[in-house]
Amino acid sequence: MLNIKSLLIGLLIAVFAKDIVSNTLHNNAVEKFLGNDGLKLSIILPTNSQEWKVVDVKETLSAAVDINGESSCVHMKPITPEYQVTSILEDGTKICCNMSKSKPSMFVPYRELPNGSTEFLCGYYPDHQVVRVDKI
Repeated sequence: MLNIKSLLIGLLIAVFAKDIVSNTLHNNAVEKFLGNDGLKLSIILPTNSQEWKVVDVKETLSAAVDINGESSCVHMKPITPEYQVTSILEDGTKICCNMSKSKPSMFVPYRELPNGSTEFLCGYYPDHQVVRVDKI
């Protein structure tokens, strides 16, 4: 009986340890994206407990109508990886960024660059993408 309890406790620890490591790696990637150097204990906190500036993807990363009347992502520049990845939300909205299917979030961290452009970090580590919207 003791062996079964020990086995179950070990199994639970293994399952939660995987989530904790995954969350920590993602939070570390976001901290690097934001330019925050050094290792902080806050990276082990859940993503929704972080104090990053975030924006709703539907407001800023939705496809726009181009000059041909088509839904397009030409106003976005993929930074990492250097090819455009689009995602379709459950409501049919086309988003010009890679939104994680495993841990979807409609709010993504962003940073403003000195030239007025804005970069967004979409998705969840390691399947994340950085896109830039240049100031017009």
